[in-house]
Amino acid sequence: MIERQFLTERELVALQRGSIFCYDVESFQNYWLVAYKHLQSGKYAYIESIDTERVQGEWLQWMADTFCLVGFNCIFYDNTVCSAAASDKFDAAALQALSFEIIEQNSRPWQVAKARNFKLLEPNQIDLIEVAPLQGSLKTYAARLHCGHMQDLPFDPNKVLSREEIAIVREYCFNDLDNTELLLGELSPHLELRAALSHEFQKDLRSRSDAQLAQEIICSEIERLTGKRPHPIDFTKLVGTGFCYTPPSYIQFSSAQNNAILSEICEAEIEIGHSGHVVCPKTIEGRKFIIAEKAYAIGMGGLHSRETCQAVTNEMHRIIDRDVTGYYPNLILKNKFSDIVGLLDALQNIVDRRYKAKKLGDKVTADSLKIATNGTFGKMSDPFSPFYSPMCMVQTTLTGQLSLLMAIEALAQSGIEVISANTDGIVSLVHSEQYRKFCEIWKQWETLTGLETEETEYKALYSRDVNNYIAVKLDNTTKAKGVYSYVGSALNSPLSKNPENLVCIDAVIAHIVSGKPIADTIAECRAMERFCTVRKVTGGAQKDGKYLGKTIRYYYSKSAIGSIVYCKNGNKVPNSDGAKPLMTLPDCFPDDIDYARYAEIAVSMLEDIGFQKRRNSQLTML
Repeated sequence: MIERQFLTERELVALQRGSIFCYDVESFQNYWLVAYKHLQSGKYAYIESIDTERVQGEWLQWMADTFCLVGFNCIFYDNTVCSAAASDKFDAAALQALSFEIIEQNSRPWQVAKARNFKLLEPNQIDLIEVAPLQGSLKTYAARLHCGHMQDLPFDPNKVLSREEIAIVREYCFNDLDNTELLLGELSPHLELRAALSHEFQKDLRSRSDAQLAQEIICSEIERLTGKRPHPIDFTKLVGTGFCYTPPSYIQFSSAQNNAILSEICEAEIEIGHSGHVVCPKTIEGRKFIIAEKAYAIGMGGLHSRETCQAVTNEMHRIIDRDVTGYYPNLILKNKFSDIVGLLDALQNIVDRRYKAKKLGDKVTADSLKIATNGTFGKMSDPFSPFYSPMCMVQTTLTGQLSLLMAIEALAQSGIEVISANTDGIVSLVHSEQYRKFCEIWKQWETLTGLETEETEYKALYSRDVNNYIAVKLDNTTKAKGVYSYVGSALNSPLSKNPENLVCIDAVIAHIVSGKPIADTIAECRAMERFCTVRKVTGGAQKDGKYLGKTIRYYYSKSAIGSIVYCKNGNKVPNSDGAKPLMTLPDCFPDDIDYARYAEIAVSMLEDIGFQKRRNSQLTML
């Protein structure tokens, strides 16, 4: 067990007002706990209720009034339960019943407080659950950040705990505080931006998601311009209605076949479903355009080319990636895709302010306003947003895809090969003598659409498919996506992607860029987290009869026998043959790592992206 230090009462009282604490609540039939970790000192404090004793409500009130409290889902859950405990009306059993009501009935804090007749605490509080990029759990986020120890709740919440089990729960809670601190550190740049926006807009925005921030910024700007703040409509009145896509006048193709597909798309009725989201007809979703014998699929999600196992180098051509800058906000602005009074003017003002801030080197302002410009489009599909407009959302996404298809067609007609296309960018193979024509085509396209593009040149592009690839830039740095990336697409963050055999990605990139043997990179690595895989397991997993949890971590070991299995049915967890659970990172580097297994995985990655031919015989390590 970890040796932990605890704040004395004297130390606690002497702390500066506004000092930052992480906090968390645990609730059982006969035990209730709220624990705090002071970030500056690393020391802990806690208060608990056992059996029928009440919590010291004044102490909870003082903590809420004095310090900055950081939690995970704390606005919805922890603060609500702490508020009830502070009222001195609830013992451990009553607090657990309240916990179930909040979680199972999804009751809002104010509803619970009103029904149970207690007052909500109003702490200086930051909730990390919305700031993090996806709807993940604290356990999952911590695992993605290579936390020291992973653990599910050790006992059923309905269990009556013994004194020994209470000590285990207390330690479990302290570990959750450590992991909350880890998540807070990863999100600190995003919280700094939110603090700056909170100061500007005189409203606490620290616990808001990017989309929520965008909505608040644009709403405030609309209110400034029009004197009225937009409000959500009753989306249920639109359910069952239909509409058709109407393209801007510039959307036209040279090919009669592609124009025929365009006509079919425009004639297809798009319906608004019961959830308020559009139901995309088959005429549109997954519809393929064939240009220069290559297929491109469209839909509500974005344009995708269909390449597989593709390796391209610049020995005979230049490999040039053209990305559309400010893709969605500029599509909305240039085509006036909004029916919300004041939104276009407000969005244009934010775009202009961001451009000016970038020019002046004001990164904080520029990054803050980028959140607003990029998040506006997403709120068009949110039935509970004042920007909700399914028709404008469809107009934006389809116009973007069709515009890029026009560029692809123009490039193909000039003999320039497109090797990949995805949502807001196109990668082309360009002969040196074609480059001038290539630039002319893009200039004409920019003039026609009102959009702008940025150019990146690669030495090589290796793709498993359009969403999983490694691109090598001219300076030998790399751009990786999907399984070959250390981060996920949401926030470009490790929080949005489970780590899986990162040492294999290290080895593949080193081999592609410098020719370093795969086996050497793997053998030289001494960072244990690079060998780990994190996986979410529905219902929980076990190995050799020992429960591991719903989020597990493991590595491949020469000494491991069998596989990790699902608790609910005993089936094998995928890719877990020879896996050794590693719920706690070791102090010393283990001596049983199956290096050959990792080398095989890395070589398979090279085969998947076409860097080397697939083997017909047993692996020969590079």
